Amino acid sequence: MSDMRLNQFLAKAGAAPSRRKADDVIASGVVFVNGAQVKEQGVRVNPETDEVRIGKKVFSLQEERILLSLHKPTGWTVTRDDPHAERVVYDLLPKDVRTKVHAIGRLDRETSGLLLFTNDGELTQRLTHPSFEHEKEYALVVRGSLLPKQRSLLENGVRLEDGVTAPAYLSQIRESGGCTRFHLTIHEGKKRQIRRMMKELGLKLNDLHRVRVASVELGTLPSGKWRFEDPAVFDQVV
Repeated sequence: MSDMRLNQFLAKAGAAPSRRKADDVIASGVVFVNGAQVKEQGVRVNPETDEVRIGKKVFSLQEERILLSLHKPTGWTVTRDDPHAERVVYDLLPKDVRTKVHAIGRLDRETSGLLLFTNDGELTQRLTHPSFEHEKEYALVVRGSLLPKQRSLLENGVRLEDGVTAPAYLSQIRESGGCTRFHLTIHEGKKRQIRRMMKELGLKLNDLHRVRVASVELGTLPSGKWRFEDPAVFDQVV
């Protein structure tokens, strides 16, 4: 195996969720290569011959990358350890995997649907960084009708306090029982973005449910259940 940059190694080995975060870990002075402390950027290592250690833990490249889908129920928090959270999503994962993976992005406590987990820091970076523009599709239920002006704003950009959102794509629009149901596809990841968009447009959001991230679809996966994705999915989403 050829040499690679240390930050890339740390991301692939699961020591950091991305190369940028790995740079921060390196700069903090906790990384040792073959017993020598490393703090500068740009260092290269050979995964087969060099020992990379943080504290007492030695890291190596994992032969098997993990991609796992979870159908997150409402009321569950996307965190690993929060004393104030009644229910955390990691408790829904298989015990032998939950300590190896991290969530790709977040869903707020009252949002349900597809949540991805992986042990691959580079995959996380590619799926969450806005420059890659990977799509996230949500099913929404709002009270009342979706007016033409509101639809136009969604499709052209809604002004929020942290900037104007990128154009969104609307589909499967239908009205029933005094509510409007539709799918909204975005490729940004602003905090609580869709909820803030609905509030800005004066729409009362009754339900928010994520059905797709990039090429990975929730499908018929039951609420609270998980599944391993085919490794070939990595080639489709990176």
